[in-house]
Amino acid sequence: MKEMDFARFVLLASLLPLAGLAQAPTDLFQKAPPEIDQALRERVTAFLQAHVDGKFRLADQYVAEDSKDAFFEAHKRRYRDFEIAKITYSNEYTKAVVLAVCGTEMTIPGQTRPMPVKMPVNMYWKTVDGKWFWYLPPAPSSYDTPFGKMKPGADNPPGAAGQQSSAEFQGPSLAQLGQLAAIDKTEVRLNPATPSAVATVVNRLPGKATVHIEGDVPEGLDAKLDRTEVNGGESAKLTVKLVNAAKLTTPPYMIRLRVDPLNQLFTVKVFVPPAQKK
Repeated sequence: MKEMDFARFVLLASLLPLAGLAQAPTDLFQKAPPEIDQALRERVTAFLQAHVDGKFRLADQYVAEDSKDAFFEAHKRRYRDFEIAKITYSNEYTKAVVLAVCGTEMTIPGQTRPMPVKMPVNMYWKTVDGKWFWYLPPAPSSYDTPFGKMKPGADNPPGAAGQQSSAEFQGPSLAQLGQLAAIDKTEVRLNPATPSAVATVVNRLPGKATVHIEGDVPEGLDAKLDRTEVNGGESAKLTVKLVNAAKLTTPPYMIRLRVDPLNQLFTVKVFVPPAQKK
């Protein structure tokens, strides 16, 4: 079984919640009884802790019998840590979709070292003889995703055993992924006569993306986004201002923007003529 690449992981992270929510909308607004919720959280915690410890044989005891082959064949990713972020129950609290945020490492093309990332991981759970088990439901023929409608890969037609792993779907390639968000400029030049500049980030996803400034803004500069949530085909504007040139230290001065769910990073270099800093 191939390890899914970054593009496919982002795709699946967006697919599974949609499929889970389709099971029983009437149950979404009902709070699970405390004993049911606690029992599920304990089983999920033990399952994910086994992934932290690298003890996948231990994790197997929390896998439903009808999904053991898929779990055995799938690539196992070891996590640094995890947090249960959301649980959506259905079928009178006998099934659930669990969203966890897991710390791991991802190798990105062009980088020599793996990058630590927080990944959304969605899991299906169901009760069998009164206990919660991880399971993998049959994949639908297509999915509505932030990348548009996606279908299972040609090598895994609907109903094929290989499809059950949810690890092999046709999604955007890494090259295509890099084109789903764009910025119109990566350099701006500021001086007292022109103290501000604007860079525009465009979201080419069919669905919503979020944009935020990552890290600290260099002292002496100000950077603000006019919006952080950007619908498909829309854009967000980054305004960079020269506030106090005397506080600027050693160039280059960088403003970093991250676009999710693509996990794409843009860097805007800010140039200020040395004479302006006196």
